[in-house]
Amino acid sequence: MSPREPSSPSGFAASFGRVVSVLRAGRHPFVVSGALAQYVWGIPRTSRGIDILMVCPAIRIPALVEDLVREASARIDLPEALASLRSEYVVRADCAGIPCEFFVP
Repeated sequence: MSPREPSSPSGFAASFGRVVSVLRAGRHPFVVSGALAQYVWGIPRTSRGIDILMVCPAIRIPALVEDLVREASARIDLPEALASLRSEYVVRADCAGIPCEFFVP
């Protein structure tokens, strides 16, 4: 799945806001990591994606995927997401042109 091109920095912020809304609505504990966290707590660096470390039982991943598709304009292949969750503990998505990685230990 190749990421779509985000329209602008405001498009990035809007996509990030929708992803966070989905996670909060699903009551999934999470933290933002990667360049976005470094921007707030360290030396800023550019980023084209969103990295999130979260707690979500594997049985709830299909519902999370549905919510992200519906609420955050995400493109996610569910069988691929479940396979990468089992092998790499990560679910990858394209949320309105923003590559997102959800790390689920």
